[in-house]
Amino acid sequence: MAWREASNSHVKNGIYGEMCVSAMMAAAAVTADIETIVIAGLTEIPEKSRLAEDIYRIIAWKKETISWEDAIDRIH
Repeated sequence: MAWREASNSHVKNGIYGEMCVSAMMAAAAVTADIETIVIAGLTEIPEKSRLAEDIYRIIAWKKETISWEDAIDRIH
């Protein structure tokens, strides 16, 4: 359903973003574990998409235990 709605006005990562967020919202209804929620979103988008690659990169930063300020700096 997320793909159908997003494809009316978005392409590629715009569609994937909506699919990912929809899956994360569904997962958040049954767990409070952030990493589990994010992984649930990733299961709904192509693994080789730019969006998935960026999300995996941020997950790796979390494992480095960098501060949120450093994460923001890296994003920018």
